[in-house]
Amino acid sequence: MSLPNNGGLFILKSEVIKNKITLYVKFNINKQIYSSDDYFVLKEFFKQIVIA
Repeated sequence: MSLPNNGGLFILKSEVIKNKITLYVKFNINKQIYSSDDYFVLKEFFKQIVIA
């Protein structure tokens, strides 16, 4: 999942091989400052990360 305008990215991949679980997590926030207009989008972004 990602934020609009290349604002951020979250990737979670999992794999099971021979009774071992491998997780790949990538979390990027590409802006240092977000405007108050971005609050709802950021809130939903982090909500989806917690659900994942």
